[in-house]
Order: sequence, then structure tokens, then C-alpha cells
Amino acid sequence: VFANYSSGAEHLFGITGGFLFGFVFAALLAGYLSEIPAAKKPLPCFGIWVLGHALILLLGTIWFMRFDSRWMELVKTVLPGAAIKSAFGLLITQLILRIVLKRDGYYQLRS
Repeated sequence: VFANYSSGAEHLFGITGGFLFGFVFAALLAGYLSEIPAAKKPLPCFGIWVLGHALILLLGTIWFMRFDSRWMELVKTVLPGAAIKSAFGLLITQLILRIVLKRDGYYQLRS
């Protein structure tokens, strides 16, 4: 379901299709990289967030270039939001990791 309760292939292959496909590939990349033990530290974790956003923007921009010549304006408007989302993603990920690791440690000591 997309905006205004619309659906269909025209959304997947339309002007924003590259961003939608970018989400899939970014999720695969981030999921793979997050399995590395070092990724639980703040700097590598932030790097994974940034790589995910960069992949979404790269695929979306390449796709968008086929439809509109103003693609550079689009990239300039989305970069600040991507940076803010990466920072918040890092904070949320670190908080969740601390809670989960603390809980897992508790259960490992009890069993």
C-alpha cells in the first residue's frame, strides 16, 4: 500500500522505484554486516547505518536520473535527513543492544 491507498507495479517501477529496491538491498547489507561481532560497537554500528542510507540513496538516485534531470536537488534535500536518521538509528541500536546484552548476561548467570 502506497500513498492514498494506491498499489500496483507502477509504484515499484515508477519514479521512486529505485528507493524501494534500495531498501531491500540496504536491509540485506545491514543485516549481514550486523552479524559481525565488532558491529555492536558504536562506530561500526554508525558505519552500517550510513552504508545502508548511502545504498538507498545511490540506487534511488540512479533510478531517479532516468525520469528527472533535477536529481541533484533531490539528493541535496535528502542528505540531512539521512544523517539525522543514522544518528538516531545509532542511539536506538546502542540502547537496545545494552538492554539485550544485559538481559542475556542475566539469564546466562542464572542457568
